[in-house]
Amino acid sequence: MELRDLVVTHLLKAVGASAIILLFNIYTEGMTTPIRLGTEFLLPILAIFVGFIVFSSVKIDHLAK
Repeated sequence: MELRDLVVTHLLKAVGASAIILLFNIYTEGMTTPIRLGTEFLLPILAIFVGFIVFSSVKIDHLAK
């Protein structure tokens, strides 16, 4: 699987999961500053997306053997 396919497949999932996490944080903690909302949205996107890419590449490498 090419990197472009991995990005298309997993970035949408990461954005959706990050939006759910952000909405939960807003619900439990209330509204906060825009900078905090931005970091609470972007950092989970990055972490989830990188996790998906790593797990996909490990899975692909494992299946290739």
